[in-house]
Amino acid sequence: MQMIPATPHGTHSRAEKRVFDILRTIFRNSSEEYTAYHSMNLTRHAYKRFGEIDFLICGRPGIYVLEVKGGRIACKDGIWSYINRYGESNQSVEGPFKQAESALHGLRSNLSANLPPGLLSLFHVGYAVIFPDSVWETSGAEWDRHILADARDLNSIVSFRQTCMKRATGGINL
Repeated sequence: MQMIPATPHGTHSRAEKRVFDILRTIFRNSSEEYTAYHSMNLTRHAYKRFGEIDFLICGRPGIYVLEVKGGRIACKDGIWSYINRYGESNQSVEGPFKQAESALHGLRSNLSANLPPGLLSLFHVGYAVIFPDSVWETSGAEWDRHILADARDLNSIVSFRQTCMKRATGGINL
């Protein structure tokens, strides 16, 4: 897998750096050709002036957006709370699943505007959320377990690739 950039781009997030290293490791000896873009800015977004994709993975089977949230994570009454390694708390009404989904729609809008008609429909397109520091047991209407990889899925680098890619495609085995 080619990683662009070759090292994590402008992030202080340990979680993103871990996922960067895991992606590089699990695809290093793969015969499949993928390219992963880290911290990719979006020029089109449905409701944000600027959007960003933590990881965009592109390959022959498809295009996948990965949103990474490290630290402790909670959601109560529609308010998401993130507590980083310094104990600092951040809250948002936009959860990571909606963030990944809206980033994917922004990307699709941009690609549709710049690619020949019908080309994008030839690829699987999906998203997943990764909580590398947390085990996520909470159920909710905004997400399904099949689009989430949490700390349990990172224990095995081999299964992480399969789990993450399967979840990003909505359960399709690649």
